[in-house]
Amino acid sequence: MDKYSFLDLASLIGIFLVLFLALFLLTVKTKHKLGNRLFAFFLIGNAIDACKYFIHHIPENFINLEFFRWSIVYLVPVSELLFNGIS
Repeated sequence: MDKYSFLDLASLIGIFLVLFLALFLLTVKTKHKLGNRLFAFFLIGNAIDACKYFIHHIPENFINLEFFRWSIVYLVPVSELLFNGIS
């Protein structure tokens, strides 16, 4: 088994924390449901983008996963603008 680099471990911890916060935002009961959902989508999109440090060998086998990541990356700034517009 290959040794993990510091960047792999740091990105894994960061992705876990971001997804945990997004899960909290999606399940919390509050009056700002739309804002929480937009911010959770923003966080999930950033987590998907950060996965590029793990899937650097996948594109030659499953190019559709890389195209999915690219399309999500372009939707993340839109969700941020929508979140800032409603809050």
